[in-house]
Amino acid sequence: MVNRLPEYAICLGMECGFEAEYLSESEAVLLRSLHESRKVDWIVGRVAAKRAVRAYLLGRYAIDVPFSAIGIISRPLRKPTVVIRGRSGGDPSFWQRAGVEMDLSLSHSDGVAVAAASFIAETGLIGVDLERSRAFSRDFLEEFLTPVELLMLDGYPESDRGLVSTILWCAKESYLKAIGSGLCRHPKTVDVTLELDRKSGMIGELSSGPPEAEFFWELLPNGCVFVILTLPI
Repeated sequence: MVNRLPEYAICLGMECGFEAEYLSESEAVLLRSLHESRKVDWIVGRVAAKRAVRAYLLGRYAIDVPFSAIGIISRPLRKPTVVIRGRSGGDPSFWQRAGVEMDLSLSHSDGVAVAAASFIAETGLIGVDLERSRAFSRDFLEEFLTPVELLMLDGYPESDRGLVSTILWCAKESYLKAIGSGLCRHPKTVDVTLELDRKSGMIGELSSGPPEAEFFWELLPNGCVFVILTLPI
């Protein structure tokens, strides 16, 4: 099991001067072209991702990269890719590795974004998810939870079930993001166990024995549940 979590960042709404500090010229042009309804989620997602990449490189390798030099390339139904632009000095193979082997996971909801970044060889695959804590209908719970997970959920007091079901959903989506499938895979194909008091749990493939990854969760001040996990490879 990986003991050290990757660097992660949380960005809350429009909390800083984004264009000047964080965005490259091409990203600023793209931002201005977006519909107003998409701008906040796009901005906070980019900022959280860049903060996570920069914090990881600075904390692990003492390499300080400007936010505007960190490119985040979105790919439909796949994880985003990290590109370091305009780099100078250092070992060229390191920068090539940063583009090929750095894993990045990103999620946003209601003007809040979370992201985590690390080299795959050091922490394994990364998954994060963010959802507003809420009660789900029984029909929906039966659609994404296994029978064992439903029994576990029913064992909690009614007042905790909205939070617990949101954590279970986030854990499943984090795992599916980590392996690169997202919700192209059905959530019932993975199995979650939860230790609510420890703010952690385990998750893995339903068909392949013991759970593979430990996850950790937090309830953010805005009522969103944040889950982060690393999956050893």
